[in-house]
Amino acid sequence: MREPVTTLDPRYSDPAAVATPWAVTRAALEAAQLAWLVSVRPDGRPHATWDGRWAFEVRGDRLYHPAGFPPLTYSVYPERAFAFAEGTFGHTLYRFPGA
Repeated sequence: MREPVTTLDPRYSDPAAVATPWAVTRAALEAAQLAWLVSVRPDGRPHATWDGRWAFEVRGDRLYHPAGFPPLTYSVYPERAFAFAEGTFGHTLYRFPGA
């Protein structure tokens, strides 16, 4: 994955906050059992459907439904991503070059 440009958005961050390095965010995503990836509509509004049930199983590098069929999956190359820090609240923006 391309290394993003990382900035802190001061509008939504504590004055003492610092941007979360991409390596820290990436490690958290890789270690998470569950993560939200949300696409956005052309006007920037988020588009997410997730009712709390996970009916798929990972086998190798594919997902499978309990009924036995593999769902369609896609590779996504992000344009930008956000991280929200707790404690000293911070809003980090990652912009991926070439997007």
